[in-house]
Amino acid sequence: MGDEIACEDNNRRAIYTKMKAWITQLEVFVTEKYVPDYKIRDCLNYYFNSNSPDAFYLVDEDRRFAIFEAQGAVMKPQFYKDFIEWRDTKGGAEALMYHLLHLDLAGFDPKGRAPETRAKREMIAGGRSYVESWVESVTQAPLETLNMSARNFDPKTRTAFKLYTISELVGFAKSHQTEEKGFVSDKTLGKALAKFKFKKVQSSEDGRLHLPQGFQAVWVMRDADRLLKVVDPTKLRDEYLKERK
Repeated sequence: MGDEIACEDNNRRAIYTKMKAWITQLEVFVTEKYVPDYKIRDCLNYYFNSNSPDAFYLVDEDRRFAIFEAQGAVMKPQFYKDFIEWRDTKGGAEALMYHLLHLDLAGFDPKGRAPETRAKREMIAGGRSYVESWVESVTQAPLETLNMSARNFDPKTRTAFKLYTISELVGFAKSHQTEEKGFVSDKTLGKALAKFKFKKVQSSEDGRLHLPQGFQAVWVMRDADRLLKVVDPTKLRDEYLKERK
């Protein structure tokens, strides 16, 4: 049991990576003095509690952690006195053990995905950086998010562009009010775009096009089914310039 878990920002990802392996490993190494290391079957189960809504960093596709939030109101003091008496002197712990040992687990898959809950979705969102949160908003509402700046949509059709250079997207993300806007860079935004399955144009130039403003990486933000099939950099360049007249 881990009590009052709260992971610091600088090691949250490392802790998550380590915990993933612990939760599902079948064997664990035992190290003792003066004898060789040996392996035993891993029978550990993990239970954590916290008052922090972002206690763990979780990736969007996580399948190991089950997150639940206790939302009930605090009970009256007498309830807790009665509970402790039941648990410690009236066989409550034994009764609970018996109940758990005789649960009907038909249909339960111990190797299946952990259940999706509202608390888990909120914890995943709470662990995202500003850049990741901005990209996630594009996946949920691309037109609304990308139309928030006059520089980023066609003034005639009032529709967001389909192709953007990474520098355009960085400038757009920085334009939002945030304390972390100084951390938005080509690298951090590129990693966030890739995390949410956005792709650069599929030209032979490693996702880059020769544009009037230089040789730049260009990301497909809309109409991906069509544009990711185009590999001719000239056609992609023409598409980019046509959107901007």
